Amino acid sequence: MSEMLSPLMMAVAVISILAGLGGGGWLLLTGKRKAGPVLAIIGIGGFFLFGWLSSFRHIPTGRIGVVEKKMLGSSLKGGDIIAINGEMGYQADILRDGLQSGYWPFVFDVEYFDLLEVEKGKVGVVTVRDGNALPAGETYAPEWDNVHDMLDATTFLSSSNGFSGPQATVLPPQTYAFNPKLYNVELRDATIINPGSVGVIKSNVGTIPDDVGDDGIVPKGSRGIWSTAYGPQTLYINPDAYYVIEVPTTISIVDYTASEENNDEFTQASLENSIDVKTSDGFKFPIDVRIEFRITPDHAPTAVAYFYDDRTKNIHKKLRQKMNSTVRSVFRNNAESAGALEYVNNRSQQEASCFTLIDEEMKQYGVTITKVAIGDIDPRGESEELAALLKTQTDKQIAVQQEQTFAQQQAAAREEQKLNDENQRALEIKRLATADFDDQIAEREAARQLKLANAESEAIRLRTRAEADGILAVQKAEAEGYTAKASAVGGSNLAMIELFERIASGNIDITPDIVIGDSGEGGNGTMNAMLALYVRQMVDSMKNEPVTVTVPSNDE
Repeated sequence: MSEMLSPLMMAVAVISILAGLGGGGWLLLTGKRKAGPVLAIIGIGGFFLFGWLSSFRHIPTGRIGVVEKKMLGSSLKGGDIIAINGEMGYQADILRDGLQSGYWPFVFDVEYFDLLEVEKGKVGVVTVRDGNALPAGETYAPEWDNVHDMLDATTFLSSSNGFSGPQATVLPPQTYAFNPKLYNVELRDATIINPGSVGVIKSNVGTIPDDVGDDGIVPKGSRGIWSTAYGPQTLYINPDAYYVIEVPTTISIVDYTASEENNDEFTQASLENSIDVKTSDGFKFPIDVRIEFRITPDHAPTAVAYFYDDRTKNIHKKLRQKMNSTVRSVFRNNAESAGALEYVNNRSQQEASCFTLIDEEMKQYGVTITKVAIGDIDPRGESEELAALLKTQTDKQIAVQQEQTFAQQQAAAREEQKLNDENQRALEIKRLATADFDDQIAEREAARQLKLANAESEAIRLRTRAEADGILAVQKAEAEGYTAKASAVGGSNLAMIELFERIASGNIDITPDIVIGDSGEGGNGTMNAMLALYVRQMVDSMKNEPVTVTVPSNDE
């Protein structure tokens, strides 16, 4: 759009013209004869003032001005559309905000454009309309070290690196001022590498090294698959010049099964048909297998080199095809070297062997196997022969288990008997110990009782002896008394005296208990009778307490 004079400039120009005309008219009115030259000078001055003021262009803030030269210059060379040496046409330099002078009407035309703001998450993809032709075989111009140097039209067109066409260099989020007649900028989404993945770059820019291997991996900056993968981040790159292939680095799972239980969307995406194997003894049956694998960041470029599909724009389809063929081949080959029972009974060995073989095969393609697991064998019971064989094994195993159970029960019974014997032995030992203790207690008690009895017996003996000695002494004294009395009065007389004393004291009844007759000489019969009565009384008195009595003989 052509820029017109601003109201202020037009006002200044009108005032200048009027001032020139007004000065000439005043001279004419005053009668000055030399008014013509003065008027001419004033008019010329006003004209030049008007011309100078009309060359100003005001560029509003936030906008730029693109200058097109209409005349007073040479023509551009064939094919050029931007002038850098004052040729007619669109000029390389742009006008920034503020007053800019030297751009006269009819010679220059100025168009106004807004500055370009690239927002976060976006990238500006640049295509240049003028510049050097791209080298043969190149699709994109090589990158610039400084994006602002690239956007300076004069610098760009004067540089040997200023190639027309798509640029590998992009505009990251920022505000830019550039000549839209030279540069065309398309805003695109930035490339995002999600967590759990890495980005492998397939570059369409640069040269192809001479020593590229069969996998096509090249150093960073060359054309091809770069050997360095990028971790999770936002890349501000040209998505056409540098195509980023996202490769998951987390554990992936493939289930080889026809189980209907795996019916969720995630599991179904990883399902393959179960694997049919045939053992060395001719049994054929399907098995369920689970394969877990991952692609490490270091091996991601290798996986991309082998499995990237331009049609699907990822590695999943070709990787799955390779995984399926390898897994099925390894399991089938391994089964041919084992019998059915051996295969069933040694599942862990089959897993370990298959794991090693599959990992060795897939590792050269950048894939690391992390786990191989055999699930159900013949899960749907399709092999009747295998079912019959397994039933015999089951019956045999049951018999073995029963035998082992019986043996364990017998062993348990023996152990229980041993325990009972030990318990009984312990009880008997306890009883013997208790009996021995009781015997010791009894012996001690008997000894104590014996000691007490001996002591008591000795006490009784001593007491009895003392009492007997006392009685004997009394009796001896009495006997000696009787002897003395008898010697003094005579034995018969003493008896009579004693009798009368007893009668007097009431100890002897007057009525005689017996009749005494005189049957001997000298009256000894009477004496004998009295003595017998006395003896009787003494016996009666000794019923409660035994008394030893010494009776003097007749000789005394």
